[in-house]
Amino acid sequence: MRGYRTGFKAQTTLRRADFGIAYEPGPTTETLEFDLFVEGIRKQPPRSIATPGYGSHNPA
Repeated sequence: MRGYRTGFKAQTTLRRADFGIAYEPGPTTETLEFDLFVEGIRKQPPRSIATPGYGSHNPA
């Protein structure tokens, strides 16, 4: 498959008190843990007839 691939993983922990959530919304925890996974693919542009060496004609 053509293209460039990259990815990353991020983790963080948030405390409810940091966001001003002081009330108890039910049986919850004081912290929330997040895992984020991202992958991206950058496609290569298609080769055109104007690409040097692929049938282009450049008169002098």
